[in-house]
Amino acid sequence: MKKWGKYCLTTVLAGSFILAAAGTATAQPYEVKKGDTLWAISRRYGVTVEQIQAANNLHSSLILVGQVLEIPASIPSSGTEVRNVLPASRGEETTPTTTAKRVAAIARQYLGVPYRWAGTSPSGFDCSGFTQYVFRQVGIELPRTASDQAASGSHVAKEDLQVGDLVFFNTYGTGISHVGIYIGNGKFISASSSRGVAIDNIDDPYYWGRRYRGARRVI
Repeated sequence: MKKWGKYCLTTVLAGSFILAAAGTATAQPYEVKKGDTLWAISRRYGVTVEQIQAANNLHSSLILVGQVLEIPASIPSSGTEVRNVLPASRGEETTPTTTAKRVAAIARQYLGVPYRWAGTSPSGFDCSGFTQYVFRQVGIELPRTASDQAASGSHVAKEDLQVGDLVFFNTYGTGISHVGIYIGNGKFISASSSRGVAIDNIDDPYYWGRRYRGARRVI
């Protein structure tokens, strides 16, 4: 058994360890800055979104610039915990968070809704109006345009896509002109000008695969 700060570290099997508390870990304050999301903050401090929400009595992922959050300690303050320390293999989809599942489920409710230029409601969506509307239902406010949404959250490599990630494409001109929501198994849902809200394959070699430009994670 080795000492690690105030904690004792005992290897129990490959990829796992036991943290036995020998002291008390405390929470720390964090002031929300422009562009922050709970997901990004949780990764920065090594905790989960759910832990931050519980520590601050948050019922959604909505946070405001200037808001002060209590960030729980990433190491448990008491008791013993067995934790897997091996990251998911690159390219392996992990279990979606509750919020990500809600985003995918809400998005599917609008399958078949017609496309409408500048549309932002269930009577008709354009691509970014659709993503903005869906994420708003779970308390996450996105910018209005696809190009601005492409600057939100944090970058995600294509092989690391998870349910709820925003995926971006160039369908005309230069730069980002289309956005959708990744729903797993290589598929995404979006409001397209030809079919309205529909599900497509992100690697479709005839269209979407050649136009894919990247992804962002805002959950």
